[in-house]
Amino acid sequence: MPNNKDRRGSRQPDFNDDDDDVKSTRGGSMLHLAEDLISKFSGKDDFYTVSAWIQDIEDNAEIFNWSPTQRLLVARRSLTGTAALWLRSEKTHKTWDDLRAAITKEFSDTMDAKAVHEMMSSRRKKPNESCFDYMLTMKALGKRGKLPDYVAIKYIVEGIEDSEMSKMMLYGVTSYADLKEKLKIYEMIAAKSRKPTQVKTVSSAKASVLPRVPVARCFSCGEMGHVSAECPRKAQGRKCFNCNEFGHTSPECNKPRNAKKTDSSAAASTSRTGPMTHTGSGNG
Repeated sequence: MPNNKDRRGSRQPDFNDDDDDVKSTRGGSMLHLAEDLISKFSGKDDFYTVSAWIQDIEDNAEIFNWSPTQRLLVARRSLTGTAALWLRSEKTHKTWDDLRAAITKEFSDTMDAKAVHEMMSSRRKKPNESCFDYMLTMKALGKRGKLPDYVAIKYIVEGIEDSEMSKMMLYGVTSYADLKEKLKIYEMIAAKSRKPTQVKTVSSAKASVLPRVPVARCFSCGEMGHVSAECPRKAQGRKCFNCNEFGHTSPECNKPRNAKKTDSSAAASTSRTGPMTHTGSGNG
């Protein structure tokens, strides 16, 4: 009959086997989860280069302690589009080092300088795109064309559609660190300057839809602010618009057309000088 020591010893391999199974399961699960951290590489993305893709795999392999075989597996699974077609047309790459060398040769990071200049000159900041996102996108494009930073930054500033006065603070910047800080200030000022414009626009829109209230006009006396039925001079009869007197109309008026002007001038002269007095001669 085996003693307790023998029994414990005989069970030890079973526990070791279980531990190996658990580690294997956890390792496979972790690898599956970590695969999602690697962006798909198509070979056609102007901003996600083959070097960036390789660096993503190397960084995650170091963090999760992937073996060379696991790196190869993750790399193959993350290829899509043109890159996946290329892989299927190639001979089988059995090691990560072999695949890395071949794909680097096929999908070069460097773009034709002329093409990069054309792309950057035509690129504009989108209305819903933050200044920081726009800067990073253009920066990546400039790096692919191996453009000096100050040249790429000029394209970045030109791609922001705003007045020259508003972008004044961005001109002359030659480093991305400085540009990043200036863009924060620019974005804050731009946001504040847009608010009054929006309020004014809304107010103008409201004013334009308000109904116009018609002004009443009396056809009896010609004055504004009331209608004929409510005319305070209704008892005086109809008004003549030729002499401005009541009791008759213009066709019935006996005074000439310039009588109004003559009478008014005479009245004004009389009020200034007073009535004229006729005196007789000294001889009687």
